Amino acid sequence: NQVLRRMVGGVLDRTDSLEVENKLRRTLALLEEAQRFARLGNWRFDPRSGELEWSQEFRRIAGLPLDVVPDPDLFLACVVPEDRARFRAIHEKSLEQPSRGEGLLEVRLQRPDGEIRHVRTTTHTIERPDGSTELRGTMLDITDQVRLREELVHSQKMEAVGRLAGGIAHDFNNLLTVIQSGLEFAMDAIKAGTDPSADLLSIGAAYLFQRAANQALWEGVLALVAAVSVASLTVHMWRTARR
Repeated sequence: NQVLRRMVGGVLDRTDSLEVENKLRRTLALLEEAQRFARLGNWRFDPRSGELEWSQEFRRIAGLPLDVVPDPDLFLACVVPEDRARFRAIHEKSLEQPSRGEGLLEVRLQRPDGEIRHVRTTTHTIERPDGSTELRGTMLDITDQVRLREELVHSQKMEAVGRLAGGIAHDFNNLLTVIQSGLEFAMDAIKAGTDPSADLLSIGAAYLFQRAANQALWEGVLALVAAVSVASLTVHMWRTARR
């Protein structure tokens, strides 16, 4: 039987390293929280090793599980078919011809639940000391901005339609005034036993003149109808005309 005569050991003071680790965890937590508030995710890709990393917010924006393994094909499947070819071409170009500048691209993503999100991606090429490169970038959810922009454009179109409708209503009122006056003169001529032809001709001339003047206005209305729903256009013109 062997008798244990001596035991040798050591004690490592990890106080400083644990404090550093805790600070790092808090910093990462604050970064993830800031990205969630800003709806800004980030990613990193190493062309040499094929290693790909996504932040948590990147996954949230795309509607992917937070524990999903990053995969280029998985993200490409999230891009709507209309934007997929353009996104693939720019991505492949960034791999073949790395640029030190910043690449911007706006695409639409379709989440698994069918919701469409508008995103703006950026790509940066980072050169390492050994001469190799890696790609880093961000993805910003701009869905709310796009919707506000579309609402502003729609509002501007409706305002233009309202101005056209008001102009048409004003011109029609002028035309009706001329016709009414002409009819009154014609009635007076008939009562007096004279020829009302001149008054009737003035009515026809006024109508033809007003019709030519309104042609440009109607062309503008028809151009806007293609971009504005017929129902909302009709209601807006009716309200404007009633004013």
